[in-house]
Amino acid sequence: MSASDGEPVGVLEWSESVALAAMQVSLMQSDIGATKSGKSVAVKQAVLDDAVARFRRVAAEDRPDRPDWLTALLGEMDTPEFGAEAIAAEGRGLPRCFGSRERSLLVLVDLILFDPWPAKPPGTQRPTARTLRRWWMTSRTSTGPMWTGCGTSTCCC
Repeated sequence: MSASDGEPVGVLEWSESVALAAMQVSLMQSDIGATKSGKSVAVKQAVLDDAVARFRRVAAEDRPDRPDWLTALLGEMDTPEFGAEAIAAEGRGLPRCFGSRERSLLVLVDLILFDPWPAKPPGTQRPTARTLRRWWMTSRTSTGPMWTGCGTSTCCC
């Protein structure tokens, strides 16, 4: 998918979005494992359970472009607890499924900015993945950094 194909640039395909969701479940499980406060664990576990339920709904859609790893994973998810474990385990191995560096970077931006936990105080919010992805796709060129009129790669004029 590229700008020359007439397709939207910077948009994840369905299979990439499902892979991203599995990686996000893996990140959430790791974070819950490192959380010490019982109250925080309970809140985060509720968010994780909701994410697993949404993952199951989306993954169960009958689609012709369903990846093989997802078909196998659907058979392993019998209970919500085991479902989260199975999704997280699969999510840890999914970075290899992206076919190009550009596709991997799009997912990486989403993973870096992923913050599923309840809202934080104003002023501590990070920019959204969509905002940064749009900036990344529009600020780069095929030959390298974007050069300004003064000959630098950053504009200070």
